Amino acid sequence: MDNYLIIFFDKKTLEITESDFNNLIGKEGLVAIKSVGEVVNMSAVARIIPKSRADELEDRRNQKEGILHDGMVVIRYFGSWYMDGEFDEHGKPMRRIDSAHYPEVARDCVPTKKEFETKYRMLPREKRLELIVEGTREPRISGGLKQIGETLGNRIKQIAKIPYNK
Repeated sequence: MDNYLIIFFDKKTLEITESDFNNLIGKEGLVAIKSVGEVVNMSAVARIIPKSRADELEDRRNQKEGILHDGMVVIRYFGSWYMDGEFDEHGKPMRRIDSAHYPEVARDCVPTKKEFETKYRMLPREKRLELIVEGTREPRISGGLKQIGETLGNRIKQIAKIPYNK
């Protein structure tokens, strides 16, 4: 039987049993967890993971480097991914990774170096990508600011056609 970690939005954690985990599925509001003698507000829960994956969570929380599915080493700088090794005179990375070509960047699931070496290195490139993005959601907006601008522009045009009555 594997134990689970409840991870709250404030980054605090609570360890629970597998039976408690199964009891939480589909629950809303305040839920009593008998094994730890606590009541949990389900709206404060960010995620629940097996305790065996806790080291993976720590790696991702503070992740500054990673490896893309094609083997390119990248670094995170202020929330964006850049190619490692090319910096300007101020120490800022120069080549930002295009999320249109790297789904793991768009979905923010870039493997850590350790994860890449242990899970993905020996696989063919296409299979690597498939496994890396497996279980992640596609970004809500693809196309970035251009698409947002077009959407807003179309909405403004629609509003402009509505007659104004006093």
